[in-house]
This record gives sequence, C-alpha cells and structure tokens, in this order.
Amino acid sequence: MTNMVEDEDESQEANWAFLNEMLLSLDDVPPAASDLISALPRCPQALVRCLLRLAPSLRNRIWQLDGELPFSWLMIKRQIWRREAGTAFGEMCRELHGLVEDPGRLASEHVLSVLEEGADYIGALDTVTTDVRMAFAGGGLSKQFVQHVCEERDRRAADHVSALAMQDDWPPGDRRFEWSQEFGNAGLADAPIWEPDIPPSAQPTFDTPVAAAWCCFASSPTPRTVFLVKRMRAHAPDWFDMAYRAAWYRLARAQNLAKD
Repeated sequence: MTNMVEDEDESQEANWAFLNEMLLSLDDVPPAASDLISALPRCPQALVRCLLRLAPSLRNRIWQLDGELPFSWLMIKRQIWRREAGTAFGEMCRELHGLVEDPGRLASEHVLSVLEEGADYIGALDTVTTDVRMAFAGGGLSKQFVQHVCEERDRRAADHVSALAMQDDWPPGDRRFEWSQEFGNAGLADAPIWEPDIPPSAQPTFDTPVAAAWCCFASSPTPRTVFLVKRMRAHAPDWFDMAYRAAWYRLARAQNLAKD
C-alpha cells in the first residue's frame, strides 16, 4: 500500500486496477476476514486515495470501514486529505484537458462530491470538505468563520453540561491530563486547545473530541484512542461532532498561521 502511494508511475496504475478488482470480488467478505481490506487503514494515505480513484460502487464500502475496523476517519491527518484531494484534482484535470471547456471546475466538483459523502456517515467530516473547498478556491479558514463555529459550540455547551448532570449512563473517558499521557506529550495538557472552566464531570465529553481533532494535526492515534473516541461519539454524536468541529477548525487555522 505504501509503495502504491509513494511511487506514482505507470506500473502503479496496474496495481490500482488490481486492487479495484480485488475489492469488487470481496464484496461479501467481512473486512476483518480479508487481509487486503483490513490492511487499508494501516496506510491512511492509501485509504483516502481509494476513495478518490477506485470504482464509485466501492466507495460506500470504504467509508463504512470506520464501523468495522479499529480506525476512525475523524483522526486521519489533515495534510493527507489535502494532499490526496490535490492529487486527484490534478489527475482529473489532465484527463479532461482538451475534452471539456473547464476541466478544473469539473475536477473540483468531483473531488468535493466524494468528500461530501463522508459527512453522510460521520457528520464532523464536513470539516474536510470545507477545508478542501477553501483550498481549491485559493482561500483559507477565516478568523470569523472559526469564531462562528466555536460560538455555536458554546451555545450548545450549557445544554450538554445539563444533560450530563441528569444522566448517569455517559461513558467514562479521559481528561486532558490523561490525553497528554496517551500521546506522550507532557505539555499538551496545558495547551490552549482545551475548553476552560469545564466541570470535572463534563471534561471527558469536552476533551475527547478535542483529542480526536488533535490527531489530525500532531499525535497519531493508538488503538485505545480509537476505542475511546468511538465510544464517546456513539453516545452523543451531535454534541461530539459540534465539539470536534470547533477544535478541528481552531487547530487548522493555527496550522495555517504557523506556515504564513
């Protein structure tokens, strides 16, 4: 898998065609029972490339691997999404050159339509589509946009804390100190990415989405990370996605500013 994404030449086209045929032939095989399918998440770049270049009939199956294998789309690095989207865009532009009047428009629409499918499975994946759309347009995440998302999260926060107080079946989870240990980053617990003044009982449900977003920019998730994130999101997906978006956009804007 790694060679297929690192060595992009004519010989790899045959490999991608073979992978396409193999996945089609394994349509009824559970992912965990197939060495080929279960290996895909080990190379996130190959996994994203599968979405963007294999047969459309396979995309649903690729998206659904999140629910069947120990990985999460929510923790794939931002730069992988951006790089693979750019690669797919460039390839399609070259294929359409001379055939249509505006190959760039068609190529960008195709890439974005594939990415938009992800939000049908996991709402918070609209972060990726928004980010790539802005990149294609030559822009970036504005301070006002990120602030608007954070304000929306803040409006929901009080209701979320109230819900926690009334329910005793919320799954346990790590707080920022434990996440700092999980990622082997002693200074992470004091980083300004966490929400201040959160009641101790609510911290895991605030901090777990932030930890998931953090994996898209810095630390790599462990199997335990994936388990905790999926368990927390399964309990309250709407809240999780809102908190994840706010953290993801804040981190993305900080990354953009650091590069400027």
